[in-house]
Amino acid sequence: MKEWLSIGCLAGFGIMPFTIMLGYFYTHKLIARLKSRHVDLWNSIGRPRPVFGNSLETLRNLKKFVKNPSGANDTQINAFAKTLRWVQGVHFFAFGLAVVCYILVLIADRSKN
Repeated sequence: MKEWLSIGCLAGFGIMPFTIMLGYFYTHKLIARLKSRHVDLWNSIGRPRPVFGNSLETLRNLKKFVKNPSGANDTQINAFAKTLRWVQGVHFFAFGLAVVCYILVLIADRSKN
């Protein structure tokens, strides 16, 4: 049983770097598309940047936009936003799996002692 929990923990933590990279890639694509084709919308979100230098308000606005990208009327932006939502879901699932399995492994180790 402990081996399966360890595998679950490793799988969860192993998936996370890939979801982080995918999240960065699609966030960069989304922001670049907004900046090049929808400048007014990009400005209204707070002129987001792909990685650093964003205020909390800008990050909050970008997150709201990713959840509901209706203002752009751009199929490419809608696709990027949908992919980002999917990647975020996988990331949070992997993180939850890793944490739960890690805690269960710790409990199993303590019960043997």
